[in-house]
Order: sequence, then C-alpha cells, then structure tokens
Amino acid sequence: MTHSGLGSFQKDKKLSEYSSADLLWNRPSLTEDYFDDVTVVFGHTPTVYYGENFKGKAIKTDTWIDVDVGAGLGLNPMLLRLDDMKEFYFDENMEIVE
Repeated sequence: MTHSGLGSFQKDKKLSEYSSADLLWNRPSLTEDYFDDVTVVFGHTPTVYYGENFKGKAIKTDTWIDVDVGAGLGLNPMLLRLDDMKEFYFDENMEIVE
C-alpha cells in the first residue's frame, strides 16, 4: 500500500529505494504496469479523474488498485478488504450497498 502508487517505477527497483515523493505524488496511467507478483493498492487520485465511467468506483488493473472513489469530493466511500480484495460500497446513510 502506498499513498499514490509508485513514481519512477522500475521492475528491478526495491520498494526501499523509492523516495517519499515517489510514494506520495504519483498518478499512474491506466496502462501503467507495476510488479508481476504484487498488487499495489493506493488512493490519492480520485478514480473519476480517469473518466466519468470510474466515478465512485475502485479501479483494478492487472498490477494496481486505486481505492480513492472520491469521498473527499463528496462521493460515497468504499472499503477494500485486503484478505480477499472484496469491495464494499456505502450509500449516503453509510450503509453497505450490495
């Protein structure tokens, strides 16, 4: 888990070699790939910034998941259970939406 993905990403670069800025201020493209064997989970970029079709929804690619569904913009929050990557979305009453 990072705040914003992995800036200056290189597959052979160790996680300990990334700077604070690489972990805090990145905004990966939808086609950017990270590790083959690790899923990177982050927020920082509300998913609606990737397109209106992502508004209020997590984005899962083959190598990363963006869980910032826009709660800071007034949209309803979501939770990602890391054990099984199940997504839980909430309505305006903070009740789980099935």
